Amino acid sequence: MENKTTVNICGRDFKIVSDDSGEYIHQLAYELNERIKETSAAYIGLPTNPATALTALMILDELTKKRALLEEAVKELREVKEKLRQTEIELRILEEKAEIGQNAKLKRALERIKSMEAEKNGGKP
Repeated sequence: MENKTTVNICGRDFKIVSDDSGEYIHQLAYELNERIKETSAAYIGLPTNPATALTALMILDELTKKRALLEEAVKELREVKEKLRQTEIELRILEEKAEIGQNAKLKRALERIKSMEAEKNGGKP
């Protein structure tokens, strides 16, 4: 759904048509105006023009959305890492259980061999 929002950038009104909410567009314009004020204070007399302001708004929009995607990806990565860590712990436990089971089988086999040897030797070990 397209929303129409009017924002003021550098003292000039811009009508923005976007799928984003008016609140989001106003937040971008506010941040852009703050950055422009900082730059103007650092570079006194530097002119701004409408194309520059509008371009900056679009770039800020892209940056904001990419940042949100990145934060979501980082969150998902943390979740995957935690699941991997839990899986590694479970795997170690299973390996230890398997090793214990294997050792028990080997011990029983050794006892059978000793028992057979004892029978073969007439009951002497």
